[in-house]
Amino acid sequence: MSDNSTQSEAAIFYMGGGDSLPRENGELVFHEPWEGRAFGLAVVMHQNERYTWDEFRNQLIDEIARSEDHEEDSTYYEHWLRSLEKVSLIKGFVTEEEIQNRAALLASDEYDDHQE
Repeated sequence: MSDNSTQSEAAIFYMGGGDSLPRENGELVFHEPWEGRAFGLAVVMHQNERYTWDEFRNQLIDEIARSEDHEEDSTYYEHWLRSLEKVSLIKGFVTEEEIQNRAALLASDEYDDHQE
């Protein structure tokens, strides 16, 4: 692993402050399967140089602050996912319509039928 990759990995896994990753006994905590997938997707996209970690982290910090300002009751990984969506929109990887269509599909009975 290159020094750049090692530094990048450390920046991700050891974030501090208000954007710290949820942990129990030092281990990352995911309460739902989608949380781990969203985490992994953000990390892999960064590792594939789709964006810098600071770009993602700044979106995450902004999302958490916005939620606190509006007294929203969101989980950490809901912030994470919205941050990933925003970075993806800014970078032009997806459109708002594509995000909405995928969200509708995932929430539908049709998607559940494919999971059996």
